[in-house]
Amino acid sequence: MADDNRLPKLETLLTAAAKTFAERGYGGTSMRDIAQDSGISLSGIYYYTKGKAALLYDIQARAIDALITSAKAATAGGSSADDQLLRFIESHMAYMRENASFVRVLSHESADGEMDKRALVETKRKEYVQMLRDILSKVMGSSSHSQIPLEFAADMAFAMMSGPNQWGLSQHATEQKALHGSTGQSDVAMSGGIGSGTSGGSTTHDTSGSAGSTGSGSASMNASSSHSGSTQHLTSSQAGSNQNTASLTEQSRLIYALLIGGLKGRAN
Repeated sequence: MADDNRLPKLETLLTAAAKTFAERGYGGTSMRDIAQDSGISLSGIYYYTKGKAALLYDIQARAIDALITSAKAATAGGSSADDQLLRFIESHMAYMRENASFVRVLSHESADGEMDKRALVETKRKEYVQMLRDILSKVMGSSSHSQIPLEFAADMAFAMMSGPNQWGLSQHATEQKALHGSTGQSDVAMSGGIGSGTSGGSTTHDTSGSAGSTGSGSASMNASSSHSGSTQHLTSSQAGSNQNTASLTEQSRLIYALLIGGLKGRAN
């Protein structure tokens, strides 16, 4: 019963912390920030987590678990490898749209400490990547002319699925950049954060002085650049709204068509 009673507050904490990390970055967030944003007292937060690094990896674990569960359910009904690929893309895109902050934290943030939690996230991350690679392998197997490396194909798939949020070339994204400003940074989130099967996230230097943090995170696998060393973090409205100019189905089918064309085009 005690566990049941703590679940609503835990969900509130994880959701609020994911939003705060996504907006400010891990290094720019203190536990006091999270307490303020979640409405949970600082002492109350430590009832649910040991510290900021543990909280980060709890958020990442929640995200990757949801992605795996959703993808398994979606692809189970696929009638062919091609159909499974489309279903995987739709599942991934749908989760990104509804949980933009969680996905950004999963793909961009990392921290020192909590090695057991970090290793668990990496294991699950690799499981998710392998799911897509297995599907792509079956798709590519039907075309003896395809010479595209499987790992590269998976990385490009994740990059395309993340593209609408990261590159922001739509009219709505242009308006957002004009409103909020731009540091010139461009990220390929999932190819570094998920697609490569390695620890995602930018190198973080924690200056918040909060408990549970030990300093810099792992080296970044992101393809990013910024002016004057500045780091850009999306606001919650930016994180999910760039995709609104096209429906989820339209985006998913376009990415699917590009992948199928690239993987099977040499046979035509």
